Amino acid sequence: MMNTRGASHPRHDLRAGFTLLEAMLAVFIFGMAAVALMEAINSSGRISLDARARGNIQMRLDNMLLEATRDPMWSVDTRAQAGTERTVREHGFTYIIKREPIELKNQDGQLLQGLYLVQVKALWMEGGREQSAIAETWAYPLMFRPPNLMQAP
Repeated sequence: MMNTRGASHPRHDLRAGFTLLEAMLAVFIFGMAAVALMEAINSSGRISLDARARGNIQMRLDNMLLEATRDPMWSVDTRAQAGTERTVREHGFTYIIKREPIELKNQDGQLLQGLYLVQVKALWMEGGREQSAIAETWAYPLMFRPPNLMQAP
């Protein structure tokens, strides 16, 4: 095809250049979208693993709290007024189990005796920082005294 100046330039070369530019832009955009999708999937996986780990820690805390409040030997010696503390280490975690007597009064103002605050605290290192979680409850050890150990105080 001839233009008015007499030079011969095919028009399809100009369109082919734009097509190459468009293809490169499309590949670039697709690459960015793929990277963003992979990052979103990776982030979702990390969050899921963190939630599972936290759930496992909380479940272990709850189990240790249940064991600490249902310990038959603790319910036998209820005359021990001092608090107790025990440390358990397992799988990179340190669990501190505390039992402390608490003084509560009922509606009539009478002191409720034999109540304890039972607390289990988990400590572990994560990301170079010490992490912790706590579970606690009140307990009345006489409630779980085995029938064969029932004696008059």
